[in-house]
Amino acid sequence: GHSNIHYHLDYVGWLAEREGIELGDMAPLLADQVRLRDGFAAYQRLLHSRGVTTVKEMTFDTGAGIPELLASLQAEGALSLSVHVMSQPVDAPLDLSTGRRLDALLKGPRLRFSGFNIMTDGSLGDREAELLEPYIDDTPNPVVDWSGISEAVLAADNAGFRVALHTQGDRAVRRSLDLLGLCRRDGAGRLLLRHALTDLEMTD
Repeated sequence: GHSNIHYHLDYVGWLAEREGIELGDMAPLLADQVRLRDGFAAYQRLLHSRGVTTVKEMTFDTGAGIPELLASLQAEGALSLSVHVMSQPVDAPLDLSTGRRLDALLKGPRLRFSGFNIMTDGSLGDREAELLEPYIDDTPNPVVDWSGISEAVLAADNAGFRVALHTQGDRAVRRSLDLLGLCRRDGAGRLLLRHALTDLEMTD
C-alpha cells in the first residue's frame, strides 16, 4: 500500500510544465475538459507511484475550474487522492464569496476547502523578504501592503475561514504573528481557527 505522504502542489502549474505551455497561455487547455481530466489522471498516477496519498492543492482567485473538476471526479469515484484545496488571491483581493462557494463545493471523503493562502513578502534569494536588519548590499526592504493583508486576514477569520500567511523574512514573520494575534480566540485564549505561517525562510 501507499505510505501517507503529504505534498503541497499546484496541478495547473504541473500541467503547464507537462504540456510545455506558459501559465499565462493556459486558458484554452483549462477550458478543455477532456485534456484537463486526462492530465489529472496522469497527475494522480504520478503522485501515487511516489507514495503520495494527500495533497494541499493551491488554486488561484476563483480556481480556474479546478475545484469543479475535483468535485466532479469525486462524484464519479475517480478521485483517489485526498485533496485539501486552498485559494490564493492573485489578480483580485480576497473574496469571501469564493470561500463560501468552495467550502460548499468541496465536501466529501476526499475533498476539503482549507481556506486562503495569502502572500506577504517574497523570497530571501530574490531580495524580496522583509527583514529586521538591512540587506548587506543595501537592497531596500520590499513594500508590503500590511493594511490590505490585515483587512483580508481579519475578514477571513471573522467569516470562519483559515488563512495561511506565506511569510519569509524575519520582520514579515513578526508582523504576521502580530496579525494572527488579532484573530478571534476562545475562552482559554487559543485561536478559534488553526491559522498558519508558511515558508519562514528567516526567523529571529
